[in-house]
Amino acid sequence: METVTSFAASLKSSTENEVEAAKAADQAVIDMSDNANKMGTSMESIQNAYQGFSKQNYTMLDNLKLGYGGTKEEMQRLLEDAQKLSGQKYDISNLSDVYSAIHVIQDELGITGTTAEEASTTIQGSVNAVKASWENLVTGMADGDADFDTLISNFVESVSTAADNLIPRIEVAIGGIENLIDEMMPVVMDKIPEIINSVLPKLLQAGVNLVNTLVEGIGQNSGELIQGASQIISQLTDAFITLLPELITLGIQVITQIMLGMAEGAPGLIPTITDTVVTIVGALSENLPMLIDAGVQLIEALAQVGAVAILSLEENKGKLVFCWSIENSKFRKQVVPGDVVKLETEIIKCKGPMGVGKAIATVDGKMAAEAEITFMIGA
Repeated sequence: METVTSFAASLKSSTENEVEAAKAADQAVIDMSDNANKMGTSMESIQNAYQGFSKQNYTMLDNLKLGYGGTKEEMQRLLEDAQKLSGQKYDISNLSDVYSAIHVIQDELGITGTTAEEASTTIQGSVNAVKASWENLVTGMADGDADFDTLISNFVESVSTAADNLIPRIEVAIGGIENLIDEMMPVVMDKIPEIINSVLPKLLQAGVNLVNTLVEGIGQNSGELIQGASQIISQLTDAFITLLPELITLGIQVITQIMLGMAEGAPGLIPTITDTVVTIVGALSENLPMLIDAGVQLIEALAQVGAVAILSLEENKGKLVFCWSIENSKFRKQVVPGDVVKLETEIIKCKGPMGVGKAIATVDGKMAAEAEITFMIGA
């Protein structure tokens, strides 16, 4: 796409609309690739020639190696030859006509289609096609006028073609490895007993010799080793005894400094601690009524749930229920605004007009409060 940009303006002015210009540009790029692939010319030289044609500069026409020199007259001769082959008249001042005539000549010389053939039948060509289609896709992302669907389709198709070319070669390679293993395994297996019989005894003997040498060395030098160990232990003991007074003194100094720091900081810490305790007590005092009220409301709600449970019995319908007593009430978790509280009361005993319910309140499956509530049923 970068190549097309260099002569896009000239193509637009030499075609009827942008669609025709795009088709001409696409064909020109394909012709450049075919020429480089068939004639062995560097793509840069071919691009320079095509860019020169857009400026009516024909000095690099011979870069295409089509049998024409680098002059305007030679370009005119190329157009005339193309006219004889296609029956269409070409105008040298029209860039689209120039590119079309080159295409006709390359087609006559068997150059056309070589890039597509290589891209579809060879690994290198198909991989290069993937690279080129990816570059076109990336460039098209920044171009608001680009046909994004076509760019994506070209990229997907090139990847599919490359895979079709690569997979058979991979299968051949795997088959070759399999054949190699099949052919080598009998040879290796035949050699293993020979290797074991010839090498293993030597390895074992070498290990035995190494152990014997170590044992003999230790035995021969045991006196020196013991003496050396004794000297090391003696030196370590002497060093510890020498350093012990200093270590004790250092420990005492550290403890003393800690105690002095605590003593110096105590006058400042005591008011701070006192203020903190006063603040905590004050906060508790201010919020205690609210805390007590919240607990009372929670227990009251549990009692109401129990009353509903008792009155749901057929024999108690239309009667009154009184909360007789609340025992063993415990608060396990703080309940804050926004919490969803689940209230449950199970009637565990009911005799005559009296009943006992085990009530619990939970938040997110965790117990927040519990109590045993005794009820009395009135008339």
